[in-house]
Amino acid sequence: MVPERVCKIIDEAIQVFGGAGVSQWTPLARMYAGQRTLRLADGPDEVHWHVVGRAEINRHEGEVLPPMKGDRSGLFTGP
Repeated sequence: MVPERVCKIIDEAIQVFGGAGVSQWTPLARMYAGQRTLRLADGPDEVHWHVVGRAEINRHEGEVLPPMKGDRSGLFTGP
C-alpha cells in the first residue's frame, strides 16, 4: 500500500518535471524504478487491502452505529 502511494507521488513529480523527470538530471527515474521494484516484491496490492479490511472489520465487530441524523424511516439501523 505504501509503495503504491510512493509510486504515485513520484509519478506526479515526473509529470511536473516533464522530460527532465525521466532523465539522468533528476533522481526521479531511479526512485520510481526502485519503488516499483519494491512494490512488486511486496506482493499484490489487493492482498494488502484485503488484510487491512479484514482487520478493520474484526476491530469494530459488534459495534452499533448511532442512528443517522434526519433518518425518519426507521429502516436504517447501521451495519
